[in-house]
Amino acid sequence: MASHTPTATVWSLLNLKVLHYTTTKMALANILALNKLSNNGYPEVVKAINLEENVNHKISNVKIVDTKYGQKIVIDLSYNDKDDVCFYLSSKMGNPLLKDVELLNHTNKYANEGKLFCKHLGKGIINFVTNESI
Repeated sequence: MASHTPTATVWSLLNLKVLHYTTTKMALANILALNKLSNNGYPEVVKAINLEENVNHKISNVKIVDTKYGQKIVIDLSYNDKDDVCFYLSSKMGNPLLKDVELLNHTNKYANEGKLFCKHLGKGIINFVTNESI
């Protein structure tokens, strides 16, 4: 049998506490970094039906994202002079963009040039508008 001296037992407990403290501190740092990324790395997601009606919202980016339901189109836009927000385009409107890469590139080009807007017509119906047609 191994004999345990009181000093060795205290030292082992101290090592465990230091290890626990270090591990907890690292986990907390990772969680804080993850929270910072989630709060600042991505715009707030809104539903299209919650956008202000009959207002042209400037689209800054059109991108494809992978979800558990498959690929979807996400629209980034400026909303009420606040931080950027984004919304998922319905499958009815997004599928043509997913199928036609040239149409997606053309749409994204207009968005990056600041020429593409969307307007909520009510009941979640979105209309795309270019600055030439305003």
